[in-house]
Amino acid sequence: MKGNKFGRIFLVVFLVGTLIEFCGAMLMRPALQANGGVPWRTDFTALGFSGFLLISIVYAFSFTFIFLQGYRGHGPIEGIRFGIWATLLASVGPNLAYGLMLPEGRKVPVEFIAVDFITFIVAGAIAAALAGKTEAGKAAGA
Repeated sequence: MKGNKFGRIFLVVFLVGTLIEFCGAMLMRPALQANGGVPWRTDFTALGFSGFLLISIVYAFSFTFIFLQGYRGHGPIEGIRFGIWATLLASVGPNLAYGLMLPEGRKVPVEFIAVDFITFIVAGAIAAALAGKTEAGKAAGA
């Protein structure tokens, strides 16, 4: 069951995650530009694009793999719960640490956490919807 759904879930998580993260970065651009400690690249070179693409692929692969390892078949609500835990694990700690170590102030880490939160919640809900409810999930009443 999990193997045949991996590719479809990976592709959708990749597309949705990349779109949300890119839009979030564009929305955070004024805060990043106003902060001299975090310069913003004005040129979107092939190297910058390929780096962003590679990061998106690694994110989507990791997210999909870990999600399918623990998915119990409860549907989108389980995906939302997974998104919350993924945010706490993969975003809150590192971004708060960067906020303490780098001269970027408080606003930038909070914005990064907010964009990651939205990305992980949406990706989790979509991944769970694509994975579908299983008989075990239906029997548990979730």
